[in-house]
Amino acid sequence: MAKKPLLSVFEKFILLGLVIFFGYNIFQKGGITMMEKTEETTILDGKMSSKKYKEYDQKEKAVSRKNLSSKKLDADDVLGNLARAFSKGRENTARQMKEMGLSDDEIKYYKEVKKEVSLTEKAKDAQDWFYVLKASASTYGKVKSLVQDLGDRGDDENVNAMLEDNSTSSDFYKKLESTFNISKDEAEAFANLGKKKVSDWAKFIEEKTAEQ
Repeated sequence: MAKKPLLSVFEKFILLGLVIFFGYNIFQKGGITMMEKTEETTILDGKMSSKKYKEYDQKEKAVSRKNLSSKKLDADDVLGNLARAFSKGRENTARQMKEMGLSDDEIKYYKEVKKEVSLTEKAKDAQDWFYVLKASASTYGKVKSLVQDLGDRGDDENVNAMLEDNSTSSDFYKKLESTFNISKDEAEAFANLGKKKVSDWAKFIEEKTAEQ
């Protein structure tokens, strides 16, 4: 007597169909879940990357500004930068000039030099401007040095304050005369005009030197 098969052909066909059906559904669900997770991770990473990038960019700019303001450029580099700008009829902003290491008084001084020279034909290109600025910087530097030589009594922003002391003013006028050939009487007359910054004295000296 032949054994009856456990499953008929029809039952096998039904079972195979069920296996395929459930297998397909499981695979499909798994694929959707994976896709959703991947998409979610991508979006999250995108947000985080954008946020981190902005934070990094802000920090980098802040560090850059700090480095520029704390690191004084070489004197010739500063003058070269100014000369190129002036030769094109432009002027560096006060902020840019401060980042080069210039003080407020130096900024005022170079702007006045530009204004005066622009009215003449002394400077036609960047090289001419460089030589003009180099000479002006030399005058300014010498005056500033005379003021600083007075120690604690020296004040770049208020030279006249130290001239109220007779001993200090006497030393200053003597050094001024030996360095620039400007008499004490001329220097005192200028001091009485109320001009008090190093830049004011530097311009006064340049004008007197041009007359000699």
